[in-house]
Amino acid sequence: MGAARIIEQYLCYCKEMCSDFEPLGESSLFTILETCKASTRKSLQGINYFAAEGGEAFDGIKNMIEEKATLSSNSDRLIENLKRARFYLKSDYKVHVTRSSNIADHCCIYALSDHKKSDFAQNCEHEHDESCTECSNLTSTLNEIERLIEETETDKELLDRALKKFRSYRESIEAWKAHLLRSINRDLCREKLLDTLSNDEIYLNLDWAMKFLPVKSREPQSEFFGKRGISWHITVVIKNDANV
Repeated sequence: MGAARIIEQYLCYCKEMCSDFEPLGESSLFTILETCKASTRKSLQGINYFAAEGGEAFDGIKNMIEEKATLSSNSDRLIENLKRARFYLKSDYKVHVTRSSNIADHCCIYALSDHKKSDFAQNCEHEHDESCTECSNLTSTLNEIERLIEETETDKELLDRALKKFRSYRESIEAWKAHLLRSINRDLCREKLLDTLSNDEIYLNLDWAMKFLPVKSREPQSEFFGKRGISWHITVVIKNDANV
């Protein structure tokens, strides 16, 4: 991602999340990025399994398209659209999601409401009459890839296997997108709680941090694999101090 794109996302995020916050000027931000260059992480450990499975699903679908490359002239375009959709989920989508939006894919109230159970649903005070180009690209690309598989696979048994694999990949991608939206809604809820926290209240955030694995200086393979480890949970306490 280019420096200009990173700065654009940062300024957009500051504007949406805290309108009265004044970020540094663009020249200062360019200087920071020049000193601390952004880089793509190649190896990740302890990654969220929604993101991990979603990333693997994108790779899996890409491989399926490449296998059909000789049978379709649209394979290169589909792969590019797939890369574009993956990049969008990893970057801009989290900035676009808000509590209330005219775009259904970006509206937390609409997306998280269960329309079959009124106790778990909330009506929006606006119409969802707008669309997101990038969200539409993801949906249309996946639909087009599914049609490509159906049109190019002649053997019924192989077709059933391919469709089952593709739909499994698609579920992982959609689950990743849904997880991102839930995470943003959770963060918005936490921010609201902190803003309304009174002086005689505290906010407790309990979370699983990591797992300690026992290590020996000389350890055979039989003891290295299958470790149970010790789970480590942490609690963060936040209090509103009127004197600060």
